[in-house]
Amino acid sequence: EDAGPDSTSHRGHDVRSEKKHHGYSDFIPKLAAWLDLVSKENAFDRLILVASPHTLGSIRAAVSKNIHARITAEVDKDMIRLPEKEIEDLLCDIVWF
Repeated sequence: EDAGPDSTSHRGHDVRSEKKHHGYSDFIPKLAAWLDLVSKENAFDRLILVASPHTLGSIRAAVSKNIHARITAEVDKDMIRLPEKEIEDLLCDIVWF
């Protein structure tokens, strides 16, 4: 149900959530293009992806076969709000460098 013209919700649809996901939809193709560019410069030989499950799936779908071949691990966890030390500890438990 529409709560009015200034409402952020329309028929059960959250406009704020749509704007957030729209930002991801702009970011992910740019990330994929950047990864292709720097991989051609041999900036990395292995890649570990860390993102929320939904974002990780979007990244996976956007990157080239060349980048897929360099992905050695994926961590499907949203760590965006965690303190840096906690992220470091979690990644050390998951990934061995």
